[in-house]
Amino acid sequence: MKERNKNNKIETYLIELQESLRKDIHDFNVLEDVNIFRARSISYLMKLTGNKSDSFDDSTYTIDSTYTISFNPIPKKYWGNLGSEYDPELIKLAFTWSGRVSMAKINTQVYEELKNTGLFSMIQEKNIKETINTYYSDLNWSFNEIKESKNLDITNEWNKYLMNNLGITISDVQGMEDPLTLLKAPLTVVYLRDLGDGAYYRAAMGKDMQQQAQKLIDLIQEEIDFKNNQ
Repeated sequence: MKERNKNNKIETYLIELQESLRKDIHDFNVLEDVNIFRARSISYLMKLTGNKSDSFDDSTYTIDSTYTISFNPIPKKYWGNLGSEYDPELIKLAFTWSGRVSMAKINTQVYEELKNTGLFSMIQEKNIKETINTYYSDLNWSFNEIKESKNLDITNEWNKYLMNNLGITISDVQGMEDPLTLLKAPLTVVYLRDLGDGAYYRAAMGKDMQQQAQKLIDLIQEEIDFKNNQ
């Protein structure tokens, strides 16, 4: 009876962990969408002004989260390759999104409860335990406090730079006749290059964590099905 109760508790936690991972997938899908657009649009700005931006392969990224589909913060016509043609609407949108902070949502509550109860050590399937540990270790490495703070700092510095040196806010860009004139200031290009690099990193990490989360969900389900069919 004790063994059955223990197994039932472990299964309950694993099912809760699956739900937590599904939430992670949703959140990282939004993070990926927002940041791949930021990276692409900043690269687009650099191309327009003849400034070189770091190249990256964005061919595997698809903007398709519930957030972008339902709320359409980024018009659908800009979900793919942005090309290099002059587009005033896209230029203003690129500047607007460059100044927005996208913080990762980290949820480890179920994982920590599983550890604290001692049930994690009782999971017999070694592969599941290793995969769970790897997921949360990678999650912490990709979006730890230091990296999240740096992401916030560079965006805040960019906004302060625009205000203190150019006398505008990000929202003012929408009313500018030719916002490309902002790129004539050397430091503007430096800031945008850093923002673009950071956005691509966050898109890449968001995509990777989604894949890891889905793999873990499937692995847990296989184990639950196996146990229930015994």
